[in-house]
Parts: sequence; C-alpha cells; structure tokens
Amino acid sequence: MSDLTQALEDYIRLKKARSTIQGFIDSDENHIEVLMIWFETFVEYGDALKFFISKFKQVYKDNIKKPYKSKAKVDMKRIFQQSKSQANAMVNGNKVLDEATNAASERLILRLKQPPKIVPGASPSSSSSTVGASSFTAGASSIEGKLDSYIKSCKDKSRKHGFNLQTEVHQVLASNNIILLKKGQVCPELAKHVDTEYLLNNIRTKAIIKDVTADNMMYVSLSMLLRDVNSTTDRRKLKIEMNRLFEVASKEDGNIIEIFANLVTKLPNFERLSPVGEMELIDLNRDPPVGIREFYHFALPPGALGYVEVKPPDFESNPELAFMDLIRLGIFSRRLMLRKNNQKVIVIQCIGYHMVFYLVSEFSEGIAQMAEILSIDVPKEIGQMGHLLQKVDDLKRLFQLYEHQMETRYKNSRALEEENPASPIDAINPKRRKQRIPSFSLV
Repeated sequence: MSDLTQALEDYIRLKKARSTIQGFIDSDENHIEVLMIWFETFVEYGDALKFFISKFKQVYKDNIKKPYKSKAKVDMKRIFQQSKSQANAMVNGNKVLDEATNAASERLILRLKQPPKIVPGASPSSSSSTVGASSFTAGASSIEGKLDSYIKSCKDKSRKHGFNLQTEVHQVLASNNIILLKKGQVCPELAKHVDTEYLLNNIRTKAIIKDVTADNMMYVSLSMLLRDVNSTTDRRKLKIEMNRLFEVASKEDGNIIEIFANLVTKLPNFERLSPVGEMELIDLNRDPPVGIREFYHFALPPGALGYVEVKPPDFESNPELAFMDLIRLGIFSRRLMLRKNNQKVIVIQCIGYHMVFYLVSEFSEGIAQMAEILSIDVPKEIGQMGHLLQKVDDLKRLFQLYEHQMETRYKNSRALEEENPASPIDAINPKRRKQRIPSFSLV
C-alpha cells in the first residue's frame, strides 16, 4: 500500500463521513509532505490534482461505502509548486546536480518498495527540470528492475513447480516475458514488486484519448433509430435509415454506424437456446479486418492489424481451454509486436458474447505489457442493440487508436523471434489444476 493511500485511509477512518479533501490537507503537516513526494511524479498540476481527487474519492468510497459528494474546489498549487521548487533548488552546477540526482533516485527506489508510484512511459515536458528528467529515468529503470525480478521468479517457478493455469495465468505469461494487466485483477506476486494500477492507468491514458467522443447529432439519431427495436422491427427499413445516417457521418462515426448495421443483419429475433459453436463464431459471427479480406492467405496476412481468439459460451464445461487461448494469444501477440516498427499490436479475446480488447506494447527491451483497454458484451438478440449505445464513445476511441497508432505492416524477418521458445504447456502443472475457485476471471 502506498504512503498516500495509507494516509488517506487513516484520515477517513478517523473523520468518517465528515472527511473532506481540504480537511485531509489541513489536519496534519505530514499529509502535505506525503503529497509533495507524490506530486514529484507529475509534470502538470492539472494531472496531479485530477489523480489525487480520484484517489481520495476511491478510498472514501471503499471505507464509507458511499460516494464522495462534496464539490468544493481545492487549490493545491502551493503544495505542487513546493514539490517542484525543492527539486529545482538542487540544480546548481554539475556537482550539486549529481548529488540531487542520486538523492532523487534513492527516494524513488524507497517509494517503489511500498509499491512504486512512478508512472512508466510518461515523458516529462520540455519545461521540466534536468533533475526531474533524471528522476524519471531512475524511476523507470527501477520499475524495469522490479519487473525483471518478478519475471525471473516466474520462470524459476515454471521450471521447479509449474502453475495452476486458472489461478496463476499472470505468472504463466510472465514466464514468457509478458506482464498481464487487467482492471481489478492483480497477481499478488506482481503487486509486491510494482503498482499495477498506475501501470494500467498510464497505458490507458496514453492509448485512449478521453476527449474523443461520437458526434452528438449522430448519437441522438442513432438512439432514435434503435428505440423500441424488437423482433417485429422491419430490418430493411432500419438499414435504409442507417445508410442515410452513414452518408452524412464522418469517417470515424461511420465506423460506429457500420457496427450497428452489421448487428441488424446478423442478430436473431430471440436469444438462442443452443450454444454457439466455436467455428460458427469464427465463420459467421465475426467479420475479419479489411486487411484480411484483401490479402487473405493461409499465412499471416501482411495487412492485418488485429488478431482474435474465440471461445463459445459453453467454455465453462472446460474453462482451461479459454485460459490456454489467452496464453496463446499473449505469446503470439508478443512475437508479432516485436515485428512492428512501433512495437504495438491490438488483440482480442472473445468468450461467447464477451469481448476483451488488449493493447500489447513494449515496456522495455525484453518485456511486453498486455493491457486490457476495453471490454464489451455483444447483444444476444436484436432487442438488446440499444445496450451497446453506452459504448459508442469507447468504440470511437478504439477506432482512433487502431487508425493512428497501429502499424499496417510488419517486418518480414524472423531474426527477432526467440530461439527454441519453450511451450507454455510445459509450465502447467496438472497436479495444481484442482483449486475450486479461480482467482482470475476471463469474463
């Protein structure tokens, strides 16, 4: 648990429902010191304030069991500026600079043990001090060292004892140099080394731009079209109306309309009773990317940007198959990522009607991070189409990530692939598969 989280919990447990953000700042001078240390990881005041308020609300809700409703504005610029002035004051000549860098590095390493608060991959602005840049570099290297230690322990465990597939899927992937990050599902061993919440939030912040939203008129028009849609709806007329909306929509919004038009074509009138088979999901219920349709070949298509593992809804009869799909998808996506110039690839796991989108990218040389960036439930029948409207903005952000950050080609070289890669099957210990309650959920 971080120092800030501990301080917030102690304060809220003492004050209970009377807790406020301003009260936390004023109640103890040690709180200001904790905030100053925490603010050192941020470049912009707005980002620091936003993350702190979000953290306070989360801890408040966890302890009081009610949302924090106070809307009083809080000015923390003085504390933020003090945290920066301490670092800037140390910049005075090469000798003092070296001393400041070492001091900042030692402080960061101490904080990383509790666990770390440095957000990896965040680049300081040009106006940041030299000490800030040095501190960031030291923090990133420390996190890399922590991840290396975690991966090494997982590899040792894979050779000595093996893993329970359903409860230790994080460690199976880590033994293949892949750090799996899912919201609310953390490997206890990984949590001892790094702050996974900050890792995941940083990836999502950089990948998903919250300012991107669907056009208001398009959203309203689409909502009106889907209102009261049911098994008796004239699908032909509905598609004609959607086509008219598509003609006046932007390219990005047009992608959203295409999704709903496709659902109008394929969704049944009633939820089916028999389970959907795996081949039926692949062949009938999923459209391949445009690149695959244009360059289709038995080998990997050179124009493909995303890859999918699919399991029918009855996977619960043998859940290990779905877990093996996730491991196979992770290992394949890492090898593919290494053949992309920008070291990024999007992959999807479908389990019945639940879809999980992962962004696989390089954290550092030899370490890949597989982060869940979006999950959605596909409608089971035409009457449920309206439920997908709440995901319209998320889908548009995903399309933008797909269009602007994914490389359309990969290197036709196998030099980057590992020599004699070990099969993940070898890391699974059959004797450890019998735990009744998995600690990890795929849906």
